[in-house]
Amino acid sequence: MLSLASPTTLNETLVVADPEPMSIAVIITCLRTAAGQPAGLFPVPAGVIAGLLRLTGRTSLWDRIGRDLVVDPAKLLAVGWKPSVTTRGGLRAMVEKSQA
Repeated sequence: MLSLASPTTLNETLVVADPEPMSIAVIITCLRTAAGQPAGLFPVPAGVIAGLLRLTGRTSLWDRIGRDLVVDPAKLLAVGWKPSVTTRGGLRAMVEKSQA
């Protein structure tokens, strides 16, 4: 509704994204913590994963998952948009509802 009501968003491309980027490790940790489980993660160097995928002929998979997937919602934030729920809060709520 904000973008429809604001003349400054006319003919603009707006990206909806968390103001603070989150890594996959942080997302998994949030989900597991909300489920009452330990994070259960251990560090693996990116080069090891890339090498294993290359050895198995899945280089294209690394091309998709090995890069940063961060977008900038600055234009949307500048016109006053704020997420109604934080990503951490949304992940927690999703897990809680799935366990109910």
